[in-house]
Amino acid sequence: MLNKNFFRASIAQTFQSHPSGRGDTQAPLRFAVLLEGGQFNQWQAECVSRLIASGTASLELVIHAAPRIERPLQRAASLARNALWQAYIATQHRKVSTGAADPKVFSDVEVFACKAFSRGGLLELGDPETARIRSERFDFILHFGESAPAESLATVAAHGIWCFKYGEALDIAGPLAAFRATFLCRDNLVRVGLVSIAGGHEANRQLLRDGYFAVPDYSFKKTLAGMLSGSVDFPVLACRDLLAGRELAKTLDDTPSTHQPARLPGNAVMLNFLIRLFAQKPVSLFRAILTREQWNSGFFDSILFDPFSIATARNVRWLPTESAKDFAADPFFLRRDDKLTLFFEKLDPVDNCGKIAARQIDGGKIAPLATVIDEPFHSSYPCLIQSNGEIYCVPEQAESKSIMLYRAIDFPLRWERVGPLLADIEAVDSTLFQHGGYWWLAYTDASIDRNGRLMLWYATELTGSWQPHALNPVKIDPRCSRGAGPPFDYRGALIRPSQDCSVTYGAKINFNHIITLTPTQFHEEMVGELRPDPAGPYSLGLHTISYDGSVAVVDGKRALFDLAALPPKRRSHMRRDLLAHPQLSANQQLSLH
Repeated sequence: MLNKNFFRASIAQTFQSHPSGRGDTQAPLRFAVLLEGGQFNQWQAECVSRLIASGTASLELVIHAAPRIERPLQRAASLARNALWQAYIATQHRKVSTGAADPKVFSDVEVFACKAFSRGGLLELGDPETARIRSERFDFILHFGESAPAESLATVAAHGIWCFKYGEALDIAGPLAAFRATFLCRDNLVRVGLVSIAGGHEANRQLLRDGYFAVPDYSFKKTLAGMLSGSVDFPVLACRDLLAGRELAKTLDDTPSTHQPARLPGNAVMLNFLIRLFAQKPVSLFRAILTREQWNSGFFDSILFDPFSIATARNVRWLPTESAKDFAADPFFLRRDDKLTLFFEKLDPVDNCGKIAARQIDGGKIAPLATVIDEPFHSSYPCLIQSNGEIYCVPEQAESKSIMLYRAIDFPLRWERVGPLLADIEAVDSTLFQHGGYWWLAYTDASIDRNGRLMLWYATELTGSWQPHALNPVKIDPRCSRGAGPPFDYRGALIRPSQDCSVTYGAKINFNHIITLTPTQFHEEMVGELRPDPAGPYSLGLHTISYDGSVAVVDGKRALFDLAALPPKRRSHMRRDLLAHPQLSANQQLSLH
C-alpha cells in the first residue's frame, strides 16, 4: 500500500530535490483541471495540490465534464457483467488512495460544469463550452478520466491537454494496467506516462514524463499503489522543465490506441483472480511468520567478470558462517598493505537493526574484526571512498533521514562523524563517486519509491555544498535505479551497478554504462547483468558487487525456516515507527526491548 506518510509528506522537502530552474519573477503556468464524472479522488487532489504548492503552476478553473447518463437497463447490465470487479475496486479505495477526496478541496477555484459526450471513444464537449475554455488561454489542461480527448479539445491550451496513461502502449487504463500486469500478463513492470496531446489526437502526442514501476509479488494493491505514488509529481516535473527552457517532450513513436472504452474484467475472470488471491494468503502468511532472509558475501572470480554480458555468479567463495543467524550483506572493501578489509551490513537478530561490521582477509585467512559503526537506527551499504589521504564511509541510514559522512580515525576500527552531506531525506543505498571534475552522490528516494526513483547530487568538494541534478529524478525504473555497489571503470567505460527490484528485492544486479553525466545532463544504458547461481547456496538474489579491477565481491540471498522469525520483524517495524513518530507512548517504546 502507499507509504502511510505519503499524503503528509512535506511539500518543501519534495521540491528541494526538484528545483524549478526559473527566475523568481517568472509567472507560473496557468492551468485548468478537466475532471470526468464526479469529484476528485484523493490521489488526483494530491497531484493538483503538489502542482500548486510547487509554485510552477496556478490552478484557474476546474471543468466538471458530466458523462452522458446511461439508460437504467444498460447500466444494470453493465453492473451485472462486472459486479465482482466493481466490488473489489471499491474495497481497495482506502488502501491505494483512490477514494473520494474532501468535497471542499479547491473550493476557492471556479468550477465550470458542462455536459460531455463520447464519439468514437473520444471525449468531446459542446462548441460553446469548448470556446469558453479556449478563451481563457490556459498554458495546459490536466485531464483526469478514462476517455481520450477529441481533437477539438486538444487545441484549447497552448501546451495541450496533459493525460496520465498506463501500460506499455500508454493507453488510458487506470487500475486495469495494474490488473493486467499482476494477473493477466504477469509482467515485471508497468509503465506510467504523462502525455501531452496538442493540435490533434493522432499527431503531436508527446511524452512529458514517464517511469517504470515494479509489480511486487504480483500484488494488485502494491502495484497500483506504487504506480500512483510514484507518478503523483509528474506534472510538477513537466512544469519545471518547461519553465527552465529544457526540451519539454519527445514525440511518442508507439501506435495510438483505437480509443475504445477499456473492457472491464468480467465476473468469470474476477472469480479466477479472487480464488488465486486468497490461495496466496497462506503462503504469504507462512513467509512472514516462519521465514527470514539471510545474506552472505563472497569472492567472485574476476577473470570471468564482464559487465557487458549476461552472466551467472558461479563458484563464489562465500564467507564461512558459524550459525544460521550470521548476516553479511552490502560488501565494500579496501586493500592496504596486501590486506583486504571487508565492510558489510551485519544484522542484529533481536530487532533486525543493521550495523556496519568488518573482516580482514590476509593471505586467504579471514579474521572477524568488530562492529565498527553502531547507531540506534538501521545502518547498511557502507560506501567507502578515499580523499586527500583520508578514508571515509557513507552508510545508508534512511531511518535517520540524512546522509552522514564518517571519517576513519583508526582504520578500520574507529570512525567519527564528520557531518551530514544531505539532511531531511530518506536516501537508500547512497553511492559516492567522482566523475568529470565533480563528486557525485546517487541514491533512491524512499519517501516515494525506494527501489525505482534515482536521484543525483553533485559538488566540487566532498563536504559540499551539494546541488541537485537539474533532471531529478534522472530515472524511474526498479530494474536499474537502486545502487548495487560503487561505480567502476571497465576498459574505459564508467559502469554503475544497480539492483533489479522489479519483482522482488535484490533479485539480480544490472550494469549500466554511464554515457553522459553533467549537472544538467544524464544518460546511461543497461548493458549487462549478473544473476544468482540457481544451484548455489544463495540462489534467491544478488544485490551488491564491489570491483576494483582485480577483486570482485558479491552478496547472495537465501530464505531460511525460522520459528522465531516474526518477533524481530515486528521490532524492526516498531523501531521505524518510533523514528518516524517520536510522540509514540512510553509503553510502545518499552515493548521494543
